[in-house]
Amino acid sequence: MPDEHLKITLKALSEEARARLAAIVNSSDDAIIGKTLEGIITTWNPGAERVFGYSAAEAIGQPMLMLFPPERLKEEPEILARIGRGERVDHFETVRIRKDGRRIDVSATISPIVDDHGKIIGASKITRDITERKRVEESRSRLAEIVQGMNEACFALDKDWRFVFVNDRCESLLRHRRDEMLGNLFWTVFAKLLGTPMEQNYRRAMTEHVSVAFEAWSPVAQRWLDIRLFPSGDGLAAFLLDIDARKQVEEALKTAHAQLRQLLEHSPAVIYSLKIEGQKIIPTVVSENMTALLGFTVQEALSYEWWHSHLHPEDRDRAVAGISVTMTQGVSVTEYRMRHKNGSYRWVEDTRRVSATHRISRIILLASGRTLPNENARKMFCIKPRERTPFGENMQ
Repeated sequence: MPDEHLKITLKALSEEARARLAAIVNSSDDAIIGKTLEGIITTWNPGAERVFGYSAAEAIGQPMLMLFPPERLKEEPEILARIGRGERVDHFETVRIRKDGRRIDVSATISPIVDDHGKIIGASKITRDITERKRVEESRSRLAEIVQGMNEACFALDKDWRFVFVNDRCESLLRHRRDEMLGNLFWTVFAKLLGTPMEQNYRRAMTEHVSVAFEAWSPVAQRWLDIRLFPSGDGLAAFLLDIDARKQVEEALKTAHAQLRQLLEHSPAVIYSLKIEGQKIIPTVVSENMTALLGFTVQEALSYEWWHSHLHPEDRDRAVAGISVTMTQGVSVTEYRMRHKNGSYRWVEDTRRVSATHRISRIILLASGRTLPNENARKMFCIKPRERTPFGENMQ
């Protein structure tokens, strides 16, 4: 009698375990499929219906091969052979086909099913749809390839300021090997940045979660960098572009501009640059010695109307016609009178040349008195009739 009671108890426990297992299988989001050693489907849970689109009635009794794309058919015999030898197949990533014909990426774990005597009678397969994960991985892989091939140096830091990504350009620009950076603290690797404005910008981007862009001389790279910082939930991404050559050009231009300005300040000439747009004539540059020579400020003189209205009435047509000559012949010299701010008129010799950018560059040489004849004015400035001045030669 006790033996019979024990059998009943064990049977009840076994049934309870089966019921619990069935509840787990039915509530799983993963596809859990049973099949014979010949590859015929014997069980099909609701998760399998969601993953593959077939109902249990449609799937049970069918070969597993109905889920295989043509190029993957050889996988099934290999899997069944391993199961027949009692082996387990873990996290096997492959491609399967849904009922609607759509291909999906899956990860499958297949285990042998044994009976009470230890005989292998089939296989249990747990399959998870990893299509979205694969898309993300491929997207990240493509992004990593793009970042690696960039001209910009790029690195990423986690919330604790440790390097988690470094592209190839970083190594050459920042003069550190990848293994010297990855996993190490940013402020340890680049201690030279501590106490500099660059430190302030990096910390601002990380702590305030704002994008920061700036240009700075880097004591690490030993050159000028354009730096753009982008915070994320995981840390900070930095993009660094070498702008040292550009900065050198800018400095050279500043020096040249300062030298030109100094030259113009000591020149007896007023330099104009005109831009022609359709029927409009637009002054773009007027040198600052305009005030000393004609009494007007640069802002007052920076319009075509100002020039036109201050021409002597008798000379206006000739002066305006000189612009047309410049446009057709490339260069022209015109003599006319202009009104000083004090009301007197000054004779000028206006040499114009079309520049490489199709603007008219004008140089106006001023005589000192309204009533001076042209010949005396030329002698005063040592200019021969129609001779190009050094300024005229350079305004290309």
